Amino acid sequence: LPIYAACAYDDPVKSLILKKFSYDTLACKQLANLIIDFVPFETIKADFLIPVPLHWSRFAWRGYNQAYLIAKQLSKKLDIPIINIVKRKHRTIFQSRLSPNQRQKNVETAFSIKKNFIFNNPIKDKNIVIIDDLFTTGATVKSVAQTLAILQPASMSIAVACRTI
Repeated sequence: LPIYAACAYDDPVKSLILKKFSYDTLACKQLANLIIDFVPFETIKADFLIPVPLHWSRFAWRGYNQAYLIAKQLSKKLDIPIINIVKRKHRTIFQSRLSPNQRQKNVETAFSIKKNFIFNNPIKDKNIVIIDDLFTTGATVKSVAQTLAILQPASMSIAVACRTI
């Protein structure tokens, strides 16, 4: 899968990523603007943006989903609709606390297609871009992509604000 990252996971952008733990929704807009500035959306085919979902319990704890807020800003500025087609089936351990090998195992069965989209497939033969804030080992977005592959999109790409180098 093509992976597009606006920048490396270093300060000052690293501090914006970490603000997701302190209910800083403005940081999400700033991360989205970085993606707009540095990811070549004019060459990426994108019919839909799909943010990486949070488990409902983590959403309740944090108060928002940073990937969704980034996608919302991208959608507004780039005129590409968001489709919330994936759900996180079970709670997972924070990826940052795990080794690279443990990360893949942690999320490999974490996602599923929402029931109402299984028979009503809006992404078949469409170009989708999975949105997240941070790409470290790629375990999370890879798991989301594997889940979405069942619905046979024409293409899948990944766009993130930061990538660890």
